[in-house]
Amino acid sequence: MPPRSGQFTKFDEENSRGNPSLCGQLLKHKCEDASAPHPTESSNIKDENETPVDMVVFYWSFMASYIIVLLGIVTVLWINAYWRIAWFYFISKAIHIWFPSFPLY
Repeated sequence: MPPRSGQFTKFDEENSRGNPSLCGQLLKHKCEDASAPHPTESSNIKDENETPVDMVVFYWSFMASYIIVLLGIVTVLWINAYWRIAWFYFISKAIHIWFPSFPLY
């Protein structure tokens, strides 16, 4: 149930769209029984402003972002010798802690 005071009093039914479980005085959907089952996402409630995500574009953009971040880290470690030594020291200690029987050298 949404609050009944402050800025929330200016909200209308449009602001609660996409939240089918929300009910109360300010909304058309009244709270009838707290033990009643609430509608779920699988109830085929669709928002007319909702656009499908093109998964191919999503995967390509994710991979491009991942590669750019990875290249940025490699570039920084290549340029800055102090950070490179600290990074390899950290990796060496982590391997020694996680895999104690693994030979370091």
